[in-house]
Amino acid sequence: MLLPTRISQRLTMGSIVLLLLTGLAVFGVMSLRGQPRVVAASQELIEQTGSSIVRQLALKLASIEGITLSLAHLAEVLPHEQALYLNSLPNLIDNNGDLTIAGGGIWPEPDKFVAGSTRHSFFWARGSDNLLAYSDDYNAQSGPGYHNDPWYTGARTSSVSQCLWSEAYQDTVTKVAMVTCSVPYRLTGTFAGVATIDLKLDDLAKFLTEHGNVTDGYAFALDQAGNILHFPEANKSDTMLRFTDLVGQLPWLAPVEAALKQTSINNVISVSLDKDGRLNQASEVSLFVMPDTGWVIGLVTPKTRVTGLARELTFDILLFLLPLLAILLYLAWLSGKKLLAQLEETTDQIASLGSGNLGANVELQIQRDDEIGALRRAVNTYAGTLRAMLDLITQEAKKVQFEATQLSGLSHRLAQRAEQQRLESAQLAAAITQMSSSAMEVANNTNDCAATAQSSLIVVREGQTRVASSNASIEALAGEIANATKVISQLAQDSQKVGAVLDVIKAISEQTNLLALNAAIEAARAGDQGRGFAVVADEVRTLAGRTQDSANEISTMINALQSASRLAVQAMQTGESRTVHAVAEAEGAASSLSSTVQSFDDISQRAQQIALAAQQQSQVTQEINELAVRINSISEDNSLDATALDALSLEMQKLSDRLININRA
Repeated sequence: MLLPTRISQRLTMGSIVLLLLTGLAVFGVMSLRGQPRVVAASQELIEQTGSSIVRQLALKLASIEGITLSLAHLAEVLPHEQALYLNSLPNLIDNNGDLTIAGGGIWPEPDKFVAGSTRHSFFWARGSDNLLAYSDDYNAQSGPGYHNDPWYTGARTSSVSQCLWSEAYQDTVTKVAMVTCSVPYRLTGTFAGVATIDLKLDDLAKFLTEHGNVTDGYAFALDQAGNILHFPEANKSDTMLRFTDLVGQLPWLAPVEAALKQTSINNVISVSLDKDGRLNQASEVSLFVMPDTGWVIGLVTPKTRVTGLARELTFDILLFLLPLLAILLYLAWLSGKKLLAQLEETTDQIASLGSGNLGANVELQIQRDDEIGALRRAVNTYAGTLRAMLDLITQEAKKVQFEATQLSGLSHRLAQRAEQQRLESAQLAAAITQMSSSAMEVANNTNDCAATAQSSLIVVREGQTRVASSNASIEALAGEIANATKVISQLAQDSQKVGAVLDVIKAISEQTNLLALNAAIEAARAGDQGRGFAVVADEVRTLAGRTQDSANEISTMINALQSASRLAVQAMQTGESRTVHAVAEAEGAASSLSSTVQSFDDISQRAQQIALAAQQQSQVTQEINELAVRINSISEDNSLDATALDALSLEMQKLSDRLININRA
């Protein structure tokens, strides 16, 4: 991108760029320095909020722990009278109607309250009317008992001065999540039983929901075993939901699950979620561990809440600083514009001096003694020097104008003559070119004629050779036809002889047949004695009949052969006569072709002589054409030089006129 050429435009652009750079600098400082500090302060505030939640929960759990410790101490000092227990314990467990307490009681060891009694618990549960009611169900011999429950067995070895908090569980009747605080008590230094208070987690959910909104996010709680004490909108079931199961439903919580393995009481673990499925944005999860219970409190804060304050501060600073800077830059811009206006006034006066009449002694007005006044004074000095120089140029220009006028007339006449010479040379070159073209065409046609005559001579000679060969072939054919005629005539004569022989054979067969008939008659007369002779006579007659039939067939074939022989003889005779006629015609054609060959030979020789003469004429014409072309080229060059000289003289005349006009201006 090119920078503006005018100073005013550069000044405007510089002001805008400075304003933008200042805004970017403020934004960069706030982003690189201010925002991390504000984020750290926000993170500290989040940790304080989480610690406050942990402390308030610890106070509530401490009050439950105090009630449980009081129950355990009371169990150690009260006489083992059932009525006394039934009257003293309910008021302590109820804690002035604290509805977060689901129930509680004393759970003695076997034989520790009454000898021979293995189950003698005192337990009160809060009913649907929110009042405590005594329950003797756990003492039933048919039931499983309570001595093997985890909250009881774990308390056997725990401290008598603090609660042993159970894992969260869900009441089988009310389906309410709760935890149990268990404190062991001793009699004469021996474990004698456990005092318990059951704490509902309903209020915990309300408490975490209320305090989680402080950071525009939410809070959740897990017990020491990973059971969910509270998580917003978690699926409810008949059993406690573990956090690992929740991660299976909400995979975006996987980083939190990994961070839970690194938690400790004295450290706060922070985890970043790229996409919080509940908040639909990135969030920061802070994990706090409660010292006594091992519970984990999670406080989720949107990323926008952490960085929002820094962005607001950046926006406020830019909102205040940029308008102030814009006003300052505007004032500086106005000062620059005023100075540039004075420079533009000087520029206009210089332009007026340049376009005015130097002879009128027009000078710039000097009204100030600063740098602009010095500039105008220098321009006036330059104008005086320029005026004297132009006067000298005018005098010399008049001389140049006179000489240019003379040169222009001379060059104009020279150009006219050169143009006339060029036109005449062009006409001469065109005529010679046409003559050369005609001579070349004649030479080409003559060469073509000679080539055609030579080709025709070769063809005629080949025809003469073929006619001679054809004549010899026809004569040989005539001889062969004559021989064939003789052979076929002899064949006809032989067939006549064969016919005579067949006639003899027929007569013999007829006579043989007659003799056989007579022999048969005589054999019949002889009776039995002539029977053999009769058989022979019959065979002879049969043989004679067959001979007669064969002779008839041969006779038919001989007759057909004789007819064909006669036709062949006639055809051969006709062909022989035609062959003789063809021989005579072929001899006449051969004689004519011989005369034609002689004529074509003469034509070819004369055409070659004409072609040679035409080629020589074409070469001479070509040389004349080349000479004319060179003359025409020289004439054109002379014409161009004359034209250029004429144009140069005109330019010199115009130049001298301009110099004179400059002086007049």
